[in-house]
Amino acid sequence: MNVVGYARRTVPFLVGGAVLLLASWISLARQSADRLAKAEALEAEGKLVDAIEQYEWAIQAYTPGGGSVARAVEALERIGARAESLGEDDLARRAWQALVSGLIVIEHVTQPYSARLSAAEARLESVETRLLEESKAATAPSKP
Repeated sequence: MNVVGYARRTVPFLVGGAVLLLASWISLARQSADRLAKAEALEAEGKLVDAIEQYEWAIQAYTPGGGSVARAVEALERIGARAESLGEDDLARRAWQALVSGLIVIEHVTQPYSARLSAAEARLESVETRLLEESKAATAPSKP
C-alpha cells in the first residue's frame, strides 16, 4: 500500500473526528453556560433549591477550559456554607450533595476539582451527621 492512498483514505476520517469533537465541546460549553445563567437568575430570585439543581447541571456539562463550571462550583460552595452558617442544614445538604455528585460525574482520567470534591464530601458528611442526630433526638422518647 502506498502512502498517498493511505493518506487519502485516513485523512477524511481524522478530519471528521476532529470536527465531531469540536462540535461536542462547543455544545457542552454552551449547555454549561446556559445552565449557569439560569441558575444565577434563580438564585437572584431566591429560588435556591431550583438554582442548586441548575448549578449541578452546569457542572455536569464540563468542558476543559470552560469557565462556567468553576463559577457553578463556587456558587454551590457559597450556598452550602451560607446555609450551614444560618442553620439551614437541609439546604446545605442539597448544595453539598449537588456539588459532590456534579464533580463525581465529570471525573474521567483525572478529577479537575479533586481538592474541592474532598472538601465538599467532608462538609456533606458533617451536615448529614447533624441531620441524623437531630432526627434521632426528635424521635427519642421523652423521659418523665
